Amino acid sequence: MRKYKAKRGASASWGTRVAKAGRIVVPAVAAMTLVGGISMTLPAMSQPVTAEPAALPGIDLAQREQRANRSAERQARIDDLAKKADSALAKRAEEARKAAEKAKKGQKNQKTALDGVQLQAAGFRYATANLNLRTAPNPSAKVADVLDEGSKVDITGGKVGDFTQVLVKGAGYWVSSQYLSQTKPEPKPATSPDAKSSSGSDGSDSGSSDSNGSGSSGNAGSSGSGAACTSGSKVESGLVPNAIKVHRAVCQRFPQISSFGGVRPDSLPEHPSGRALDAMIANNATGWQIARWVRANASSLGVTQVIYDRKIWTTQRSSEGWRSMSDRGGVTANHEDHVHITVS
Repeated sequence: MRKYKAKRGASASWGTRVAKAGRIVVPAVAAMTLVGGISMTLPAMSQPVTAEPAALPGIDLAQREQRANRSAERQARIDDLAKKADSALAKRAEEARKAAEKAKKGQKNQKTALDGVQLQAAGFRYATANLNLRTAPNPSAKVADVLDEGSKVDITGGKVGDFTQVLVKGAGYWVSSQYLSQTKPEPKPATSPDAKSSSGSDGSDSGSSDSNGSGSSGNAGSSGSGAACTSGSKVESGLVPNAIKVHRAVCQRFPQISSFGGVRPDSLPEHPSGRALDAMIANNATGWQIARWVRANASSLGVTQVIYDRKIWTTQRSSEGWRSMSDRGGVTANHEDHVHITVS
């Protein structure tokens, strides 16, 4: 006990001396101290350590910055492409809108012209047959008048399908384009003034009236007396005898038909050779009456083919009745405004 106190006293004496010196000595090696009479070893003191961020293996800060810049550039390019695509779509939409407005305006202008707005002549043509002057460009439109064959008529330049707009006494009408010519047709022999028309005892034939022309005439009646037609048509010039016979028979039985087409240039031989006749009609019902009546009297008239409203009948395939034809793209080409008759 006495030794412990002496040792403790020595320690205290050393501590007093150090304190008096005004400084604390921290040894670089482990120091001994006593706490509660127990000897403990303290670790050696070291200099303060400043924390540094751990660098990624193999990648320095410059590389990471370059990668970030490249990523930003790619995003900028993507954004620019998206803006250009949006701009292109908007431009196309605007063009489509303008085109629709232009088309609508054109339709409105056309309707205005049809409603009687002042029209101007853009040229002239000659009628190669007696032409129905229609109030609209379709075969079902009202026939306001008939343009005589050989007449010179002004045209406006308007065309819709197989119809051309013409000016007659300042008003606009529509006629079948195929019967207009740039050159004046040769004059044809006039019909006899003494010729009289015989309309027959039963003006219009009975039978099926369906629009597709199926069925045949219930009462064929007479095929005509053969007298010259007095309706004003001069179509017989250049026609073969059977075609003349058909013309006179149709003219007599259907006196409301005053416009016919005969010899004219064509890619098929029937019209140029004078073996075909076109009966221009004002409405679908009359067209089918003529077509069925001619078919029923084909033998006595020398008829080999009848075409009307995209239907065809021929003597070679008579048992098949009316056969459908493909769409040729126009009113006249589809034989919707006339009955085509071919003879032997």
